[in-house]
Amino acid sequence: MKIPQIVRYRLQYALALTVVVPLAACHTSDRDEASKMTSFSAQSSKSSTPQLFTIPPDQMSHVQMVTIEPTTMKRTLRLTGTVAYNAFNTTPVISQVGGPVSRILVVPGDHVTAGQPMLEVSSPDYSQLLNAYLKAADSYRLSDKNYKRARDLYQHHAIAERDLEQAESDRNQAQADLNAAEQGMKILGIKNPSALATAPSSAQIPVLAPISGEVVERLVAPGQVVQAGQTQAARRMEKTTRNRLLALEIATDLLGDRWSLLIVRNMLVGKSRCFSELMKLGDGIATNILASRLQKLVAHGILSVEPSPSDRRKVVYSLTAKGSDLLPIFTEMVRWTAKYRSKREPTQPAST
Repeated sequence: MKIPQIVRYRLQYALALTVVVPLAACHTSDRDEASKMTSFSAQSSKSSTPQLFTIPPDQMSHVQMVTIEPTTMKRTLRLTGTVAYNAFNTTPVISQVGGPVSRILVVPGDHVTAGQPMLEVSSPDYSQLLNAYLKAADSYRLSDKNYKRARDLYQHHAIAERDLEQAESDRNQAQADLNAAEQGMKILGIKNPSALATAPSSAQIPVLAPISGEVVERLVAPGQVVQAGQTQAARRMEKTTRNRLLALEIATDLLGDRWSLLIVRNMLVGKSRCFSELMKLGDGIATNILASRLQKLVAHGILSVEPSPSDRRKVVYSLTAKGSDLLPIFTEMVRWTAKYRSKREPTQPAST
């Protein structure tokens, strides 16, 4: 059956409307849903919606209330670096001569004084300086004898004045050469070069400490060839000020606690020689602490321990010479306390 042309156009138009309207409806529905979606939407699931809750009483002890306030965030900058010695308190030890190291006399940690030998170097440079000095000293002795002889001859009219002046000039030149050679030896640390004339000949020369202090690092080894004015024999030497601070730290670590002071004090006044007597110190001391302090004092040579004459099963403690030297220190501590202690301060120290 044939459909009229106009009817066919109307049917196509109706189908087009049927397709477009549902699409428009879908578009409108999606837009409305998107406008309603928020983080606190009532349409979201119940598990994702914030709700009020009550903390059980048994958990309240674990809750801490903190007031929120603005603060400055600290930034930590981590960088790599090297630890260096303070150049104002240290000095390098540099060899003044070249040659192989024959012997090392000190090690890191040793305390040395200014001018103390630290190592010995077999140096050809030193041998040349020594030979030059010995030759200059011998030339001066000979020229001085010639001058004295020429002066005596001149006084007896045996030689001309020109010969006397020549002898005097030779002596003055020899004196200048000797002074130069002697200064060169003193620069190397040889305080009395004239004594080397009778000493056995040797190419070894000591490298001396420039200051008093502690050796903190060694940079040479036996047999190593050092260069004059370039090779450091020791990395650094700390000044005596640092040594004094270190000594104070050692003394504080050894005698800085109450019980060690009381033990030494009782020993100084002739009390508490056995373990049972020392247990009555102050307000009482635990046996393990007392044993630890006694062991420490014995290890550092403050106390000595020996079997008791009356009972060989027991031991008695006594002060060594090192410990007895602490008496002036304790005396000054007592004087200082008596001078500055307030009457309101307690006479008994607190228990520790």
